[in-house]
Amino acid sequence: MKKAVSGLLAALLAGCGTDYQGRGPDGGYTDKQLGPASWQVEITTNSHTDRALIREFALLRSAQLAVQHGYTHFAMTNPHAGSASTRFVEPAADNTVVMFAGEPLVDGPVFDAVALCARLGPVYQVRC
Repeated sequence: MKKAVSGLLAALLAGCGTDYQGRGPDGGYTDKQLGPASWQVEITTNSHTDRALIREFALLRSAQLAVQHGYTHFAMTNPHAGSASTRFVEPAADNTVVMFAGEPLVDGPVFDAVALCARLGPVYQVRC
């Protein structure tokens, strides 16, 4: 009985997570263009949303923007690092996304926008 209740509770909480969508009352993404090849992407979720899902939302929104604007790859920097040098980081809920036409030779994680759209788009019923 205890396992059944735990399974039911887990299923209910999983249904309470934020969906992939533009920001609304239940959260979502917002983005702002900072320059010709850079965007600020922020993911807002509720407390029931798993960190892995936040990462996927950040990747998918960044990939969408890159493809829509003719870029093939992107990398993320921490907008709050306060450093003059650019350091590319793993995606989080608040990112500055730098886009590239072709795979750049930079240190840190670089993402293939087209491949991410192909992999994550169908999962969240999104076209890039």
